[in-house]
Formats: sequence, C-alpha cells, structure tokens
Amino acid sequence: MSFVLYALLGEDAPTTSIEQIDTELRRCFDQENDMVVQFEVLLFATERSLRLRWPGWAVLVCYEEGTSVLADSREIQSIAGTPDIPDLSDIGRRIRVVFGSDDSRVYTNQMIWMMEYLCGIEGAFVFDPLRKEIISLT
Repeated sequence: MSFVLYALLGEDAPTTSIEQIDTELRRCFDQENDMVVQFEVLLFATERSLRLRWPGWAVLVCYEEGTSVLADSREIQSIAGTPDIPDLSDIGRRIRVVFGSDDSRVYTNQMIWMMEYLCGIEGAFVFDPLRKEIISLT
C-alpha cells in the first residue's frame, strides 16, 4: 500500500526549493547505485517535483507552499495538535512525500532513510495522515 508523509516547514525551518531538496536527497541516497532521480511536472501542477526511482518502486517528492498548504496545516492542527508541539495552523510550506507500494518490503531501508531526512530538517513537523499523528524518529 502506498502512503504519504507531510513535512510541515515551520518558521525555524530553512528556506528551501525542490532543487535544494534534490541536492540533499542525492547526498542521503548516494550509496544507492540503482536509483534514478528525475524532475517532472505532474498533471494539473505548475511546479516541478522530484521522482526517485528504483527497479519496481518509486518515491515522489514535492515542495509546496501557499493557501492550500495553509488549509491543510489547519486541518492537521485540528487532528494532531498536542500541547507539546507548537501551533501548526499557520504553516504555509511543506515537503510532501508519496511512497510507492512495497508489499514485499524490499525498500524498507529507503523509506526509513527518507523519514530520517524529513525528521532531520530543523523546524519541520512530520505528519503521517494514516496514523493521524506527528512522527519522530528520536
């Protein structure tokens, strides 16, 4: 089953772009000899996204900002807001990662490395919509 993670980029998060994310992910996955990285523009989108491909599996990475991200952040705050995290409802930037289905669990390490990347971004709050919670790998 495929799944999505959102890294909401709070005010302490660094300024970023899809090109910067590309550079950082290539560094994170530099030991992956069978990975191919491509920029693409999704149907009904104007901004480029990044697709990381392995034989039989892929991950889509998008950098998004604006009013729709703000609306989603407000929804996430209402679902997962807790006293131990700051208010998420005014966050208008995020990295959205869509993981391909991996029922045979061949790419579990790559999923973990991507989660480590997202959780390692200063000022980011990583939300798992399936579990309806903010996740942390620490």
